[in-house]
Amino acid sequence: MYGYLALLGSSLEQLQAKLALLQTDFQLQAVREALAQLEADAGRREERGAALAAKLTQLQQEFSDLNRLLLVVQESLKQVRSCCNRTDPDWSALLSGRLQDMERQLEERLLVHAATIKQDLALETAPAVAVTGVSRADVETIARQTLALYDADKTGKFDYALESAGGSVVSTKCTESYNVKSARISVLGIPLWYASNNPRTIIQPHMSPGECFAFRGQGYFVIALSRRIVPTGFVMEHISRNLTPSAAIDSAPREFTVLGLADPQDREGVVLGDYVYEEAGPPLQEFGAQVVGAADFSVVELRVKSNWGHPNYTCVYRFRVHGAPTGPDGA
Repeated sequence: MYGYLALLGSSLEQLQAKLALLQTDFQLQAVREALAQLEADAGRREERGAALAAKLTQLQQEFSDLNRLLLVVQESLKQVRSCCNRTDPDWSALLSGRLQDMERQLEERLLVHAATIKQDLALETAPAVAVTGVSRADVETIARQTLALYDADKTGKFDYALESAGGSVVSTKCTESYNVKSARISVLGIPLWYASNNPRTIIQPHMSPGECFAFRGQGYFVIALSRRIVPTGFVMEHISRNLTPSAAIDSAPREFTVLGLADPQDREGVVLGDYVYEEAGPPLQEFGAQVVGAADFSVVELRVKSNWGHPNYTCVYRFRVHGAPTGPDGA
């Protein structure tokens, strides 16, 4: 009897020990699950914070781009209004109305973006995420930087092809010009003279609709730069499709090549890059020189090979050349 009780007591102690062990394992498992849940929550908060920070950066960039585009539209509206007074009144009214509508839409989009940024920042309350809001001072800084960039020829870089700074178009080779009749001078309804643009237009800063050089087929432009440079990049600029009555820019250049020439009579040259101006891209598109460590040049050639579908002509509005100056006056 006593032996049976002793065996029963021993079994009870073993059961109690196993129960304690099971309880410990259960507690450890619960702790592990709680830690895993905390880690998952922390990961989600970090992902949320990273996503919000990325979205904030994107919205700030879009805000800057929209603000810049608004400034361009406002300036273009002034130029177009003065230009259109000399052309067909119906076309002038249509274009002026479209520009005003675009200006209002841009202002509304700026306000929507600002409200979206404020709303996203207000909803994010996780203490582990540090996000800096957009203050009035930030907006003013962005606006000042945008205005400064726009004032600096929209690029912030010196244009060595600019005619007023010393550049010149010295030859167009076999380029066949196409006279696009726009503004006219007439007496008693009889047209006496139509304004037309020459190749110098492509290195001048004017960007109003119609202020371009039009040509049939391919175009060749030999440009003497204002000084000898190592070319680092080029800019092709066309008007926005919103500034055209048909909302199309099929006369814009498509494929083009830039060469560095030893002199204006150089027929071979050094290819500095082959490029494509994107019809769906922004009006001003920058292209880096594709030849690393190229020699310095004082003459470049622009060869425009095709356009975006216009059957009669291609129009070049503005071509810029950027680079590092060489020689005793070089930076």
